[in-house]
Order: sequence, then structure tokens, then C-alpha cells
Amino acid sequence: MASLGASMLTLSNFSIQRPGYQIAQRDALAWLSEIHAAAQATIESLSSDERAQFATRMNKLIQRVGCGADKIGARGHVSADLCTTEFENLELYDVTRQPRGRGTAARSQLFSEIVNRYFEREYAEVRAPPSELIHVTCTGYVAPSGAQHVVALIAEAARVLAPGGLFCFHTFNRSFLSWLVVIKGVEWFVRNTPRHLHVLRLFLKPEEVRTACARYGLGALELRGVRPQLGLPFWRMLLSRRVADDFGFAFSTSTRLGYSGLARKTVSPQGRNPGIHG
Repeated sequence: MASLGASMLTLSNFSIQRPGYQIAQRDALAWLSEIHAAAQATIESLSSDERAQFATRMNKLIQRVGCGADKIGARGHVSADLCTTEFENLELYDVTRQPRGRGTAARSQLFSEIVNRYFEREYAEVRAPPSELIHVTCTGYVAPSGAQHVVALIAEAARVLAPGGLFCFHTFNRSFLSWLVVIKGVEWFVRNTPRHLHVLRLFLKPEEVRTACARYGLGALELRGVRPQLGLPFWRMLLSRRVADDFGFAFSTSTRLGYSGLARKTVSPQGRNPGIHG
């Protein structure tokens, strides 16, 4: 819940759903080493000694580039795969049969099912929307998903918001500049960038957001451009290929790269239920 006072915004009544599983960071890093070794053993038919040597080398690499147990105590996760090293029994990471992984489609499908179950649980008892609601979640890169597709996301915001409620968001613009800076620039200048960290087709043009907001009764739309701060941390990142703690972003007059927005719920558009419509 968000309460708008004369000069202060206070947040209360948080609803948090913990993941179904938890693993210590030390065990998670060890699991990563072992599963990479198991995959490599399948690909190259390694002996048990060769597999153990590969796991040792992988563990040293992961310890060097990953966050250690002194930085993260434990991680929550939604897949039971991380709880075992019996890799032949894993749902998603059966590296004994598919050492290069099941691919993006299988991972996205499992992720989509988990996300949909989350929304079903979280809003199962919701009947009357609160006056204001702030929803924070990570929905990955499944398109569409229960919260990521622009129409589904904005429709859901319109559904749960009471008249006068605020809808806050941030996204990248689907433009050549965002492709060059956000996708290729990050790949070129940030070391060990994961593949598909950002996906251009999931970025949203401002006019698409405006159209969807108008469709679902979210008016008084305000957009502010967002860009990296071009200070010393930015130039250090280009030279070192590491993102420093003091690297940041600033608001801009241009939305060509990315933008944040704010809209206010007015009324249900044309008397329709603000759900997902074809």
C-alpha cells in the first residue's frame, strides 16, 4: 500500500512470497561447478579424474567472478534442480542427456508456468482493489507472461488500481539507439554479459505505452527519459569492462534510449473489465 501525505510517500502492508526452496550461496557455487563438470564430462567423455579436475578449475573461476558466501548468505529459488547433484533426474538441467541445456524455449516455458502460478496465488483473494498498490516482481524475458507483456501488464495495473491510483514503470525504448547502447554496448563493454540479458523485441516504444494506458483508463501519463550518467564511473566501465558501484543513471529530456513513467487510474474504459482483450 502507498499513502500519499502532504510531503511524504510511505509504504506499508507488504505482501511477500518467498520462493519454495533455499540454498546457501556456498552450496550454490559448488553446484554450479559440479553441473558444468558433469556437462563437460558428457560432451567430451571425461574420466572421473578428468571430471574432478575440470570441476576444480571451474570452481576457481566461479569463486573469482561470482559473489562469495561473505556477500550473499543464501538464495531463494523456485526450481528443485538446485537441491541435488543427481543430474540425470533434473527437470531442466539434465546435463547427462542434454549437456548443452534444454534451450531457451524449455526454460521460458517453465518460467512462464512459475510466474503464472505466482500471480494466481498472490491475487486469489483480491476482490476490491486498494486505493494504491505498488507491485515489484521479476518476470524474466518470457513474452508474453502474466506481467511482462505490455497489454497484460498495463491491464493488470488498471484492474487492481482504484480511481486515482498511480501506475509507475520503467522500460527501454525499442530503437536503434537502445539496441546500440543497451544491448551491443553492454555486450562489448561489460565483461561476462549473459546472452540475451536484454531483448530488443521486448522493449516498448512510448506510443505503445500511451495507447495501452489510454485503452485501460490510465490517464495523465508522464514520461521522463533515462540515460547513463556520463561521469568518471561510466568511462572507468568502458576501460575496465566492470560496472562500478557508483555507476548510475539520470533523467533526460529524451526517451530515445529508455524512460520511466507515471500514470493515474481514471475510470474503467468504456465500462469494460480492464483485463486482457484480443
